[in-house]
Amino acid sequence: MFRFGDGNLPEALITNMKSREHMVDWSATVPVAQFARRAHCQRGRLGSSHRRQLRRNCWLVAGLILVWSTTAPGQNAGNVKTITIHSSWTGLGPRGEATLQITKHGTKFQAGGKSIDDKSVENLLQEIGTSRSEPTLEDFAITQSWLESNSQGALPERLRNAPPDAKNLFLSRFRDLGFIEKLLPEILEQGWTDDYPAIDVQILRDDGATTRLSSERQNVFMLPITIDDQKGSHLSYNAKMSRAIAALLPPGFINRDRLNGTELKSVVTERVISSISEGLDLLETRNKIGAELKQLEGRYTLARTAINHVSSVDVETLGEKFPRWNAMLQRSDLPQNIMIGVSLPYDHDRLVTFESFLKNIDSFVALSLSVPWLEKYLREHRDVRMEIRFVTDRSASPKLVSYFLETAKALGAEPLAAKVTPVLDKSAFVEFQDRSGWSRWLVLPDRRMILFDFQGDAVLGWKLTDFNTRSRYNSNFWHMASAVVSADGTIESR
Repeated sequence: MFRFGDGNLPEALITNMKSREHMVDWSATVPVAQFARRAHCQRGRLGSSHRRQLRRNCWLVAGLILVWSTTAPGQNAGNVKTITIHSSWTGLGPRGEATLQITKHGTKFQAGGKSIDDKSVENLLQEIGTSRSEPTLEDFAITQSWLESNSQGALPERLRNAPPDAKNLFLSRFRDLGFIEKLLPEILEQGWTDDYPAIDVQILRDDGATTRLSSERQNVFMLPITIDDQKGSHLSYNAKMSRAIAALLPPGFINRDRLNGTELKSVVTERVISSISEGLDLLETRNKIGAELKQLEGRYTLARTAINHVSSVDVETLGEKFPRWNAMLQRSDLPQNIMIGVSLPYDHDRLVTFESFLKNIDSFVALSLSVPWLEKYLREHRDVRMEIRFVTDRSASPKLVSYFLETAKALGAEPLAAKVTPVLDKSAFVEFQDRSGWSRWLVLPDRRMILFDFQGDAVLGWKLTDFNTRSRYNSNFWHMASAVVSADGTIESR
């Protein structure tokens, strides 16, 4: 016991006040002032010794009120009656669903006959009250020490045997705290099909008040979590709250690992790799075909490069036993909006058809830019990007030719296809991109052009209705065509 008059606070009270300084609501001092006025603490009404004594008493009451305000019912596990946690998952596999009922028995919490640590309940309540309007590294428990200790283990398989420069690029980014902080929004943008988690937490208090936490987010920590209580509804990015929910769940409980951030390291790794993918591709290209790149210096600049397996309208590597060098090149003698796209086989540590590219690319570029109406259009529309393709040893690859012939057949244009097929190996395949969409054309040796594929409602100044088209893949914006345009820009065949 203590008396107001002795001027001392109990040690337990002092400790409690110190531990909750960050939670103090200074509005609690208002009742103290009112109390002082009621006690007639005005000059002249009491003796000086009495005034000093009453002043001490007023501060003691203030301390008691402050402590009471920081242990308000909203943050006190003692007034929690039940906590019901319902978690489910659906997707590619059997549906999973589980419910955990935590009930207070006397002063202790239990679930399924097992005791639940009071501190775990108090921790959840505290994190509910510590809302976050945006994610922070601190809440994610990502520190410089965490990055340093996890960096080597996070090194992806593709980089295990990579040259030192590629490894160092990854490790330097993974260990950069400021860089990782910029990736936080991307870390929480995770999303994919066939994965539908859900968590719902209902907290019932003795007075009937309820607090609900819910989320259906796929990402690590399932953030943001929606908090609904008597104050209203709001979103919280507090990862500590997710971990606090997970701490109440037994091992193996549905979505427990996701809430606990178990996959945090792998998610951070994925985002780092994604952010430096172009840099890694450039390093790999230089390490593998540095001699060939040396021959391109001065005339060509790499806008994009990778040695990989791709599948596109004119490239198919699924049946090949080797990857390809796929790149976008900017040439010094061409306008900035005209690019050269290449796909050359990389086999036995060399570009197999590199010499063919050097020998033939100029003729395909010259043919593509020799069409009068097209040259004029590109000069007047610098926002339109043109890509001249070169695949293996030609511009119109066998796969592209098959695509064109199937399109012509679908439109009943077999006679046109039969006439141009003999010269397609000498024709150029070009693709255009602008604000309205993209379009694919063949430039024939006689400088006529064939439009056979496009997306959008306009094509290089022409309207959709200027051509006879058919929907591709039942799409309203992807169209098949077999239109022939002369060198001067006249539509010869719609």
